[in-house]
Amino acid sequence: MGATPWVWLVAAAGLLFGLSLMATALFHVDNRGETYVPAEVTSGGRVSPGHFDKKAPAP
Repeated sequence: MGATPWVWLVAAAGLLFGLSLMATALFHVDNRGETYVPAEVTSGGRVSPGHFDKKAPAP
């Protein structure tokens, strides 16, 4: 089986981690100006999904 190439495995893991961080920064939607409304169960037993509402502008 041979020796395990630990240096290459750690380098590959670091590269994949860095790429995932960059992809998250590029493709993640910024929702800081919105308020989260959690999911609710209605009286009929249906579930309305959670969503974000835009905040009202400050006067």
